[in-house]
Amino acid sequence: MRVGPRRHSCLPPTPAAAMAVAHAPPRRGVLPLLLVAALVAALPATCAAARSKKSYTAIFSFGDSLSDAGNLIVNGTPKALTTARPPYGMTFFRKPTGRCSNGRLVVDFLAEHFGLPLPPPSQAKGKDFKKGANFAITGATALEYSFFKAHGIDQRIWNTGSINTQIGWLQDMKPSLCKSEQGLLQQIPVRRRGVRGQRLQRAALLRRPIF
Repeated sequence: MRVGPRRHSCLPPTPAAAMAVAHAPPRRGVLPLLLVAALVAALPATCAAARSKKSYTAIFSFGDSLSDAGNLIVNGTPKALTTARPPYGMTFFRKPTGRCSNGRLVVDFLAEHFGLPLPPPSQAKGKDFKKGANFAITGATALEYSFFKAHGIDQRIWNTGSINTQIGWLQDMKPSLCKSEQGLLQQIPVRRRGVRGQRLQRAALLRRPIF
């Protein structure tokens, strides 16, 4: 029995060859090893959280579709995006929010853990960012768009900006948050989600080297 709404991809359709690879059964022994590795990696973080849980005043998040809380919808055309339509957001928010999920994201759970409100998308109008902001946007890359164009893979990349774009958004917002950068760093945990996935995925599909 399927529980919850069916998951849909918020990215462009994947070629049939890539779909076949993605759905190939794992080799025997690989899955247990991955589970053990995940558990070992999680133990230090769990222990550290129990020891060092402290009072933060805000949380900032950077990243791509794994962290985007709605910036792509704010900047883009909602009618053309699947994340702006059900079943996205229906299991918790009861409406689409722009998240590539039918519920909350990892950064949302982190905010709840520290007793903070869910950080709103930084590009949303009329929001209070004193207790946090989410700068992540679907399709973000670590490198600038010019890099992908030079390597001939720009047609497979969403040009929603690199991590530098998100840092620029923070710089624009910073004067309204605090008087000094040191004060900002002392009070606010900053979460950065990796933005390399799209770069590697598109290069692999096109069989193009990027290093």
